[in-house]
Amino acid sequence: MEYEKLLKKARKEMPESVFQKERFEIPKIKGHIQGNRTIIVNFQQIAEVLGRKQEHLLKYILKELAVPGDIKKRAVIFGAKGFSRGRDHVIGGGHPFRETVFKTVKNLCLTLEGVEAVLLPVEIDIDTDGTVAYCAFRYPNGDRMLAIWTDGIAQDEDPGVLATITFPGLTAEKIVAIDVLHGFEQELVFEIDGDSTIIRDLLVKDFPILIHLSDVTLGPDYEETIGDGFHRIGEPDASTASDRDGDGVPDDEDLCPDWPGSSETSGC
Repeated sequence: MEYEKLLKKARKEMPESVFQKERFEIPKIKGHIQGNRTIIVNFQQIAEVLGRKQEHLLKYILKELAVPGDIKKRAVIFGAKGFSRGRDHVIGGGHPFRETVFKTVKNLCLTLEGVEAVLLPVEIDIDTDGTVAYCAFRYPNGDRMLAIWTDGIAQDEDPGVLATITFPGLTAEKIVAIDVLHGFEQELVFEIDGDSTIIRDLLVKDFPILIHLSDVTLGPDYEETIGDGFHRIGEPDASTASDRDGDGVPDDEDLCPDWPGSSETSGC
């Protein structure tokens, strides 16, 4: 049988679906920012359409963006504010959203080079009903660093809230606030009261502001220990915290415990 006849015979026996031409479309990404996390609630659906395992797809995205992330049920949670603005470009085949994330990570790594986490005595008086998070670090030369932020739902334009921060038993010669997200520093005005340092009217926002205390002197009653140094203040009482956003989905089953949703979307 001639070659062309064989081709025609083979083509005739192939299923019709082989010859159908349809535009391949990835589902529209559904998600939001919560605190310093970005949550995509239909990640499993996207992976299935791409014909990939969730774990493999997530591994690629985390490598491209250099951010932490984890799969929870049908969703994926990324630990970096701002990623959501670029998520459509990354998964949709456009330009990966790398510049802002890489720049922020670079600034953070340079600022925290050589530090160790400590349990730093600090008193925070802040005008907010929400949760505030903070952690502290110690440099090899004795300088201290405090990172503080409002740990709620992130906003595109966060006005911030004012806070007074006191470091009991510690005095500093110079204090600088560092914004690693936008890449700038500003020297702060502060007071020395006895052996304590006080910063008044500090604007705290929904991403970490780093406070660098230089040339530190410790008072006789100052106590500090090595530890993770991470704390939250203003969290709801455990007896009333089973459903913080009031959407009917218990917090231990809610992918978005601070963002009202529905049971069909796991609380998002």
